[in-house]
Amino acid sequence: MKKHNLTKSVSIIFMLLAMMFSCQTIEDDGGSTEDNTASYKVEHYQQNIENDEFTLKVDTESKKGEINSETKAEAKTYDGFTAKTVTQEKITADGKTVVKIEYTRNVVTLTFDTDGGSEVESINGKYGATFTITAPTKSGYKLNSWEPELPTTFPAKDTKYTAKWTKATIAEEINALTEGTHTINVTGEISSSTISDIKSALNRLSSDIYVNLDLSKTTGLTSISDRAFSGYSSLTSVIIPDSVTSIGDEAFYNCSSLTSVTIPDSVTSIGDKAFYNCSSLTSVTIPDSVTSIGDRAFFGCSSLTSVTIPDSVTSIGSSAFSNNIKTLVIGNGLTSIDNLPITDALESITIGNGITEI
Repeated sequence: MKKHNLTKSVSIIFMLLAMMFSCQTIEDDGGSTEDNTASYKVEHYQQNIENDEFTLKVDTESKKGEINSETKAEAKTYDGFTAKTVTQEKITADGKTVVKIEYTRNVVTLTFDTDGGSEVESINGKYGATFTITAPTKSGYKLNSWEPELPTTFPAKDTKYTAKWTKATIAEEINALTEGTHTINVTGEISSSTISDIKSALNRLSSDIYVNLDLSKTTGLTSISDRAFSGYSSLTSVIIPDSVTSIGDEAFYNCSSLTSVTIPDSVTSIGDKAFYNCSSLTSVTIPDSVTSIGDRAFFGCSSLTSVTIPDSVTSIGSSAFSNNIKTLVIGNGLTSIDNLPITDALESITIGNGITEI
């Protein structure tokens, strides 16, 4: 009786041990299991901005698969990137299998619609790379914004940007100028304060920016005041509007880059030293409305070699012109040539009927 019970007890113990071992999972050092699976990793690398290498790891996934079978890695979706072909790996029992998926940065094209402004050429670059463009200009306007908003790095996809403009003040238009020679067309009613604003803007320009100033389509301005543009080497030409009746003393004094001046037939007087030392001046119109030319009005204009004095002029100040005049036409209004440049440089002279004494 006792022997039977002992045998039965031993049988039960072995049965329990067998059940315990059948339910237990035993892992080895390599990560494999009794169900023949092992862990592996999927690493995602994006292409660098500065070169073509893929060292920027952005994500890591842990997966499991059957040992000796192929991994089942899948590419993700990242804005601005295109996944390269995924190469699956064989899953090893040691759990050290790694699949690397690489993502190439998209090369993006940006185009620009300047809406009548100066051209901005299209540019290409990697997604995320920085870029700069030269801002367009548009006569009479200032660049307000781009639509959509212009980023500082290449976006994820090709994009077209449209310039948005607002009407600029004359000063703002001049301030926006870049290297080179530009024509500023002023329209509408202006005053001496407008001229003052233009003068201040010219004063801020760098030495490689030049301005042709066209005031012909303006109204309201009655005079170019004393020293209005004095000393501004950035000014290359001026068209004075026909509302102006006088050009003040030293109005364009020492404007060394000024090459031409158009004076309308509304002007009756040109002040002392009005164009003194404008050494680049080669062309000036003196209309029939002018009656007086002040002292040294065009003295120092070494490039001005031809002058026609209209019949309307009855008074010319001392040394009004430089001594390098080659061709001189004197109108009928003058009675004396005492103050005119009669020198060895003179090659041709036409004397009007009013001259009574030489």
